[in-house]
Amino acid sequence: MLANRLDTAIATLIQKTATWLNPHRLIWIATCASYLAGWQLHLPVLFGITALGLALLLISWLLPLILLRGVQVRMQATRSINAGEKLPVTLRWQLPFQLSHCHVREHFFAEPHIHSMGVLTPDSQRQAVSVIDVPTEYRGSTQVSEIELLCAAPFGLITHRKTLSCEPVTLAVNPQPSRLEWLPSFNNGQQPSPYDNEFQGVRDYRAGDARRLWHTTASARSLSTGSSPVVREWVHRPGPVWLLVLDTQASNLVGEYPHSSFECAINLAASVLEYAARTGQACHVWADGPTPVRAVAGTSRVNNGLQQLAWLQPDTSDRAMTYADSIQQALQAHPDTQVLITIRNQTDSARLPSLASDLGHLDVLLQEKSFIYPVQTYDEGWYPQDVRTMQLKIHRSTDLERLFKSPHKHPQLTQVSRTPPERGTHV
Repeated sequence: MLANRLDTAIATLIQKTATWLNPHRLIWIATCASYLAGWQLHLPVLFGITALGLALLLISWLLPLILLRGVQVRMQATRSINAGEKLPVTLRWQLPFQLSHCHVREHFFAEPHIHSMGVLTPDSQRQAVSVIDVPTEYRGSTQVSEIELLCAAPFGLITHRKTLSCEPVTLAVNPQPSRLEWLPSFNNGQQPSPYDNEFQGVRDYRAGDARRLWHTTASARSLSTGSSPVVREWVHRPGPVWLLVLDTQASNLVGEYPHSSFECAINLAASVLEYAARTGQACHVWADGPTPVRAVAGTSRVNNGLQQLAWLQPDTSDRAMTYADSIQQALQAHPDTQVLITIRNQTDSARLPSLASDLGHLDVLLQEKSFIYPVQTYDEGWYPQDVRTMQLKIHRSTDLERLFKSPHKHPQLTQVSRTPPERGTHV
């Protein structure tokens, strides 16, 4: 035990010493040592070394101040990204001189990061372009108007910092959706098939039918008698129209960003949007508040929906619309809805509006205590209520990809009971 503590203390001391003894301080130590030795020994060469060290330090301190004068920058976000990816930000420099030993320090998303620029060389118009990759971890949006440039030209000994202001630039990070395999559609009381096309029967061959559609056995018998091949016929069964309504009332928010119930609901909404776009289904996401969301999923519009979710914030106004009112407005705006998805706290006593008898309802219940005490064990799983209603319990650490597997992987979900079960159907 004592040996381990001693090894740790020595390693810490070596690390701190190596951090403190940078080239700048080493030159100062060597300059002072040469001056003291020259004063004691009366050797002119040592005074020459002292003068050389002082000149080197003076140039290293003065030159960056001169080079940083007149430097300007403009920032531009090049593309939209999801949380966990790196956000490319283009920096367009206006430089009077070439800069070496350059770094950029930014704190766009809470944590500060330093990016090495190397050498910035201006062109004939005194401009230079560089790109930094800003790490991201959570979804959100921010507006930035300044960045810090660090320069240690020409020898990399003394670093000067200059805060550069520019026109405000909006940076947004989309939520990272989970890859869902299945969502309930409540078609005639049965859970949907994971396949979009359904086998309808066979028919005679028509010009242009692909060979892969031939029914092998029936075509063999038909061709043996001189008749035309037999082709399998498939019918496309369109999926349901989903409507997901988010509760934006700040009073119903539990936990702190980024591990709050509000962020959990947004991640689920992003996952549903991505699933609908990937499977070619129709899905609408509705949220009221200061930054309302009116997102529509489609093969080419899912990014637009994710970008709207990146800007969504809780509604802290006194006149915040209740969740029930938001649901009613969303249903009125989308009368073609077949399945309604609601996300609310499990202990929320607010009554949901009465729904049409032919409307499927997936009611997602958040275990709100999990966002305050995450280390405890919480219930999760599917709770079928009747042929048109399904409840789903999730918590802060729920793995959505595991929970939303294809129905053939969960035999207990292939038939919805007409009476509430005594126990939850867990996955």
